[in-house]
Amino acid sequence: MKILLLISLFMLVSCAQIKEEAPRTLKGDFFELKAEGIRHFIEGRYERAIPYLYTASLHRPNDSETLGTLGDAMLRTGRNEEGIKFLQRAIDASPHDSRPKFALGNAYKILGNYVDAARIFLSILEAEPDNLNVIGNLGDTYYKSGNYADCVKQFTRFIELMEAKSPGQRDKRLYELATDQKASCEKSM
Repeated sequence: MKILLLISLFMLVSCAQIKEEAPRTLKGDFFELKAEGIRHFIEGRYERAIPYLYTASLHRPNDSETLGTLGDAMLRTGRNEEGIKFLQRAIDASPHDSRPKFALGNAYKILGNYVDAARIFLSILEAEPDNLNVIGNLGDTYYKSGNYADCVKQFTRFIELMEAKSPGQRDKRLYELATDQKASCEKSM
């Protein structure tokens, strides 16, 4: 209980610090702030991206791209709870955008919450049934959770979709990785 209280206090202080610092130090309109935050994010400077994206989110609190990138940046800097909350806000703002859902699914997978990760990946596949990236991550989620039968199904689907492509369109490395992962799942059954 004390640990949860300390984590909650840390999150409040962290959010309060961002709220306090960002508006005072960052000037510009929504588009400038968002662009600068995304630039820092793309360049791998996640800690630097956060205040820009946060301030941009104050201008437009329902911009899913800003919220999703902010959530992803927070996850990449170890602010998991905050990151998940911003990704959820991004999903709520744009329920048909698979990018924040994918980031949230990966966050849950990394944190070992395989049930929620699988649920999110499956929801993306309802709208995008041939999304190889999601199929591969779902298969990996099943593997890590010990659900080897569903792991085999996902990697079988991945391989079938890759084989349906012309040889020039196939990513040989991904194909071999999926084949190896499927074999690992089958061995573990």
